[in-house]
Amino acid sequence: MNGKLQEPILSVSGLTVDVAADSGTIRILDDISLQVRSGSVLGIVGESGSGKSMTCLACMGLLPPGAAAVKGSIALAGRELLSLSPADRRRLRGSRLSIVMQNPMASFNPIRTIGNHFAETIRAHTAIRRKDAWEQAVLHLERIGLPRPAELMKMRPYQLSGGMLQRVMIAIALSSGPDVLFADEPTTALDLASQRHVLGELEQLCRSEGTALVIVTHDLGVIAELADEVAVIHRGRIVESAGVYQLFDRPQHPYTKLLLETRIG
Repeated sequence: MNGKLQEPILSVSGLTVDVAADSGTIRILDDISLQVRSGSVLGIVGESGSGKSMTCLACMGLLPPGAAAVKGSIALAGRELLSLSPADRRRLRGSRLSIVMQNPMASFNPIRTIGNHFAETIRAHTAIRRKDAWEQAVLHLERIGLPRPAELMKMRPYQLSGGMLQRVMIAIALSSGPDVLFADEPTTALDLASQRHVLGELEQLCRSEGTALVIVTHDLGVIAELADEVAVIHRGRIVESAGVYQLFDRPQHPYTKLLLETRIG
């Protein structure tokens, strides 16, 4: 660990989120607390519906309609996010906070080229000319390991494989140099070999840039390989939080033990 990893870049404390339903109010996150440091990897694990994705959306300020944080704190470099205006939260998204979602195709307009998507994203956060944004995008695509990036910029999303499109999403998410990148089950549409390769590239890029990476997954194998710290979520609560070696070698909570036994089995 180097000096950059002393203080958490993102601190979540006592976060509680309710959602309105026909039957009344439902608590979907209950007293969530976690931290992640620059250049480190936090893994969030749990079964489907446990609250993993909702935790990321709350941090991004992207909670669905009817859901709201009712108490707690989300601080980015010491700045409280829950007290910011919607406009200020929007300004942070894509610049200091980025997210890579599960389904890459859903994030693109199928009739627009990769270059148009990428260059416009860069220009939304920097005051540069379109030509310069286009050149920057090519460099980012090359850096993520995509072949012939200049040609790829002229292609449309449906012309790319799932793995290539996922790499494009990662390149776009990292292009602004965010403090924190959330990767929410980012490789579920890929085969196992492609999953590990893409996630390995993502981890290396984030560590080299000092970006905090939060990986949300149900795959404990991915967590074992990539994460420094792990938070285990069950029914909207974090039931265990520990360093990756401690969690795998000496799990404390019955739910964590069950997850590990299921993986081994």
